[in-house]
Amino acid sequence: MLKIKDKSLKQEDELPEGFEYIDATSCYDYIAAAHYAIASIEGIDEEMLERKEKSKIKLIRSRSIAIIYSAILELYDERFPPIDETI
Repeated sequence: MLKIKDKSLKQEDELPEGFEYIDATSCYDYIAAAHYAIASIEGIDEEMLERKEKSKIKLIRSRSIAIIYSAILELYDERFPPIDETI
């Protein structure tokens, strides 16, 4: 069972039975966030950066592309469900 620790009350409260967490973030939100991350590093001159900073930029770029790819796959699966070949 999931427990939430409330620092102001200094006690743990249990969620009611049957509580279901709903993710309110859509694929569009993930795509937009990843796009903004890529756009925010796009104009940075990597020649003036240290090696560690360059690797962070590459990491942001590659993870953002992976997020976009994953969200696009999910959207595609929702829009074009797989055809059941047993029919």
